[in-house]
Amino acid sequence: YAREGHGRQPVNHRQRDIRILDVFGHSDSVRLEMNEWIDYLQLAKWNGRWVIVNVLWELKEINKETN
Repeated sequence: YAREGHGRQPVNHRQRDIRILDVFGHSDSVRLEMNEWIDYLQLAKWNGRWVIVNVLWELKEINKETN
């Protein structure tokens, strides 16, 4: 699906906001905001490399009116 380019946005329409929320020792917490979703990643430094150990994600509700 992704390899075929589904969901790809033109460069000038892409949203990428990456925030490092916390770093302590060998642990890290990151928030990624893209056009259609938000990811919260937990990373750990293991064997000298940062690896993702958990991802919590949620789709944004775009253009939805709030009542």
